[in-house]
Amino acid sequence: QMCIRDSINAEYMGRYRKVGDPVAIGKAFLGESELKEKHKQAVSVGQSNVSEEVETHFIAFINKDGQLIELDGGKSSPIPHGKTTEETFLTDTLKITKAFMERDPDELRFSTLVLAPSTI
Repeated sequence: QMCIRDSINAEYMGRYRKVGDPVAIGKAFLGESELKEKHKQAVSVGQSNVSEEVETHFIAFINKDGQLIELDGGKSSPIPHGKTTEETFLTDTLKITKAFMERDPDELRFSTLVLAPSTI
């Protein structure tokens, strides 16, 4: 289960799951003022500053049928980076990530996260 039962997240997940089309879901989600307000409330009790201006974003890399694909919500379509395999995926992705970091070596707002199955 992805969300706590009867939470605001569970309500929205249930509502948008029915829509089906990811673009329509994204557009509908942008208009959710109650969710934005809940987010601001949650952030204000932590150590983060609330800002309407976003300068950073997330990207993801996937192996789609042997092709290394970059998914970037700021781009109009997925970005292909060439061939990859299960064995070379992490190394291939790190090469691209390193190139991103080399473009702006003074930028410190950078992090990575790997989502992978447990081998234990």
